[in-house]
Amino acid sequence: MTARAPLPWLRISALVSLLAGLAVVALGWDRSFWYDEVFTLGAAAPGRAFDWAPLLGDVHPPTYILLVRALGALTGAEPAIRAVNLLTVLPLLAAWLVLRPVLEANRRLLLFALLLGSGYVLTLILDLRAYALLLALSLLGQALLHAHACGRRHPAALALTAVLLTSLHFFGAAIGIAQLLLAALLDWRAGRRGAAVGLAVAGAALGAATLVWAFGIARTADLLGGEMWLANGLEPFLDFASLQLPLALVLLSLLALRRLPAPQGGAPLAVALAAPAMVLAVAAVISVHTPVISARNLAVCVPGLTLATVLRLPEPLLERFGRGPTLALALLLSAGLYAQQAITDRQMIRWTVQTATPPACTGAPIQVLQPDIVDRFAMELFSAHPRPAIDISQPVAELPPGCDILAMGWHQLGPVSDVTAFYAQQEIATEALLPPDPALAETGEMTHGFVIRRVTSP
Repeated sequence: MTARAPLPWLRISALVSLLAGLAVVALGWDRSFWYDEVFTLGAAAPGRAFDWAPLLGDVHPPTYILLVRALGALTGAEPAIRAVNLLTVLPLLAAWLVLRPVLEANRRLLLFALLLGSGYVLTLILDLRAYALLLALSLLGQALLHAHACGRRHPAALALTAVLLTSLHFFGAAIGIAQLLLAALLDWRAGRRGAAVGLAVAGAALGAATLVWAFGIARTADLLGGEMWLANGLEPFLDFASLQLPLALVLLSLLALRRLPAPQGGAPLAVALAAPAMVLAVAAVISVHTPVISARNLAVCVPGLTLATVLRLPEPLLERFGRGPTLALALLLSAGLYAQQAITDRQMIRWTVQTATPPACTGAPIQVLQPDIVDRFAMELFSAHPRPAIDISQPVAELPPGCDILAMGWHQLGPVSDVTAFYAQQEIATEALLPPDPALAETGEMTHGFVIRRVTSP
């Protein structure tokens, strides 16, 4: 590989993506927690007695929640607990170092500019969920697999990365095992039969461990049969595509200039595409019985697709991106769109719970549309005067003197007016208290948070 000086605008593009991520962290680190994050906080229970039951009922392995609990013991505060996602820096740096000997500097800069400037990084970097770490580890696995295909083998590191991916998420298990099996296939074709068998055995062992966790330890079987919130259809793929604006620019340029000669060397390109293709194939088969495909789960496919695009990019097109501001401007536009989404409050759960639990209502039941474990977690986390949640279909409980709060919610679809209309049908006069954020209040959607107060006729 011939060393070349990095092109100036590719350096600037990578810097733009990095600064966008830092801006999101600086501006949004204290945004309100949303539904999934409250589950993470409640299951991790920083500072309180640990409860395994919620983890065993979750569809994902417990590693990320245990990391949150460990960091919570150090920080003792939230939202600073979001700092757990700083761990993503480690696999990103490792991927950069792994790719240095096997990927030319300009293509390496383009790869990281496209990844760090993607909607995934900017919208997930603050989430108290495993997806940012999952994306970074998927990139590291893809980098190790690419190096493997180029003759620089790191089998122990590849196996360790697959273990970490498997411990975080079932889609992490899928991409990690796919990367191991592809490395085994490359070794087999190169005549390294013993090494190939070792990697294949490691992949099989991880697959078995995943099944043991899902069906032998956790209660994943309870969630099968299409009862989850996911649904089959085009929506997950459209959401996936909407998070790829910078990559879409490069792909469109490739289509427009498809007659340009591609760089030589087809094997690494095929390998880069093979891992995400295997994940999609397995997910599609499983989805026939139980839908599992979502834009977040597909994040593990982004590194492979981006690397394949970077490898396929003809030299003249790379020069155009490296000597002109087109890519940097596209990244700036993308950063603005996704940064706004990343730092905006989605659900005002803390406000909802605290508004719904004044001292006068302590211990009195509060109605919720289909209450679940996250309602209990939210009460434990945010309320000084907790109340037991009951389904809204149950009869309205007699409230103690001075308590007029009937119901609350934040994770149901539809307008809040549907709830007040429900009470009006029962001849119960109510008013809805909406979030203090004017934009959220104006939409009147239940997902943002609401409280229903009983009113007496004059």
